[in-house]
Amino acid sequence: MPELLEIQFITKHKLQTVAAVIAYHCTADDVILLEGTLAAGKTTFVGYFAEALGVTEAVASPTYTIAHTYTSKSMPILHMDVYRLSGVDEYKDLGFEEEFEHHLTIIEWGKKVERLHPDNLTITLEIDKDDDELRTITFAYSSKRWAPVLSDISAALES
Repeated sequence: MPELLEIQFITKHKLQTVAAVIAYHCTADDVILLEGTLAAGKTTFVGYFAEALGVTEAVASPTYTIAHTYTSKSMPILHMDVYRLSGVDEYKDLGFEEEFEHHLTIIEWGKKVERLHPDNLTITLEIDKDDDELRTITFAYSSKRWAPVLSDISAALES
């Protein structure tokens, strides 16, 4: 049963804080799955995350290219968007398995391939129905490895 944490009414500034806290804790073999409707802020999150790791190039959605890689000060980042893929078989056919061991991997629309990454952190962004500048962000994880990360997020947002 996955553990959950939900934070409501998150602003772009707080989203940037959340991304930085997660980035601080990540290692090169971690996988983060992003979910949310179109324009919910998935690519914006990746941009904040990459910035926190020292990436200086602009982060763009890999919707049509499927994947972008970024070089950070601490590890390479593989940013994928599996929205256009039909499912797990097509994802596996891309041949990225070796990259997952050496890259921190962030996958937009990641629920499609979740079963291949059991130790992932899933982040769901939802647009607030009354204010499209605000988001609700939900974190789900099964691996205890993510518990201290979410504790640090809660602490950072309280200060």
